[in-house]
Amino acid sequence: MGMTFSNIHLKKNSKCNEINLKKYFIEKMDLVGYNEVSEFKEADYIFMINTTKESDWISIDSNYFDMDSVENSQELLQTLSSKFKTDCIAVSCVNSDFMMLNWINSEENFDAWINIEKPYGGRYIRKTDFFIWKKKIKKIFAFWYNIIKSHIANAEGAWYTICDLINIDKEKSIFDSRYYIEYPDREENRKLNAIYFRMKNYGGI
Repeated sequence: MGMTFSNIHLKKNSKCNEINLKKYFIEKMDLVGYNEVSEFKEADYIFMINTTKESDWISIDSNYFDMDSVENSQELLQTLSSKFKTDCIAVSCVNSDFMMLNWINSEENFDAWINIEKPYGGRYIRKTDFFIWKKKIKKIFAFWYNIIKSHIANAEGAWYTICDLINIDKEKSIFDSRYYIEYPDREENRKLNAIYFRMKNYGGI
């Protein structure tokens, strides 16, 4: 069985750091009726924030996010990019068979897309002009060659290539809130920086 994951990645800057992201999610969830709680077992929703000191990016995931459609994913990226004045990437991989990546910077009006293979029985969801990537990737031809070469065996290989080019820690960039919910005590999950939320007045109290 192949790899399946959906994550969002924000480029670090003076506004975009782990502390400000956590503060933002706490404030946002409070507005929609959820309090932060300390115990995973009490939570309705979980937000995971993952990075290293060496990485230029912060990776996040949550079972609160709705990334089942291109429109929802883009709306989330636009919101985060506008809030933190930074580059945001959404990447989804299904069973190692295909991968979709959207890179947005709302301040720069940058919106680029990569498809690795096609959804089952479907068409490419979006296409982006090849040269738009020169705004973000200097070695554009090497970039595309390596992506095409790397996804022959599996779609996530293209993501690993991108991680190397833009300095995202590969091992820290792929995780799944659904997996965390199912196996919260596993060592790799206990290392994640997680925030838990429960609906206010839970249980009618």
